[in-house]
Amino acid sequence: MSYVHCDARCKSDVNRAVETAISLHGKLDIMFNNVGIGDPSSSSILDEDDTTTMFERVMGVNVLVALLGTKHAGRAMVAAGRRRKHHNHGELGVSGRSAGSPDVLVLVARCVGASALAELGKNEVRVNCVSLSVVATLLTVSHYQASEEELEALGEVISTLKRVMLKAKDIVEAVPFLASDESRFALK
Repeated sequence: MSYVHCDARCKSDVNRAVETAISLHGKLDIMFNNVGIGDPSSSSILDEDDTTTMFERVMGVNVLVALLGTKHAGRAMVAAGRRRKHHNHGELGVSGRSAGSPDVLVLVARCVGASALAELGKNEVRVNCVSLSVVATLLTVSHYQASEEELEALGEVISTLKRVMLKAKDIVEAVPFLASDESRFALK
């Protein structure tokens, strides 16, 4: 087990993380790219500066992180031959219709994934997404200063799958499946 501290918004840091994995293990089979932020405030589109600033921050992190992770992992996997890539963009919960509203984030994440899949799929590199919702982890509970129950309720509201609470266990079970050959046609 190894750890590489990096700013997932920084191209050279992401490249260094991918290169470190390759130098330690000889190849990169799976990239679990789990970075996402939301707008913890209830900013309004009518707010003068706050909405634009928060929108730029949320989109800058969520889109750039997805793009950089996919780009550097995809390059490494294509260079090495048949490989798998798992792209997860998670923990994008927000309240209300704010600058980083879930519908916009879901659409952008799907566009990044679909675009990457169109190119990388030709080289047998798969791009998938597990969760575009809130998962009540210690990090999100702390960040949103909310209880686990409050975050689960929020997740249920913004999730595309209704009447089901997304749990960390669901992600733990989905990732190995998506990395397996059994999921080769389970693409988003």
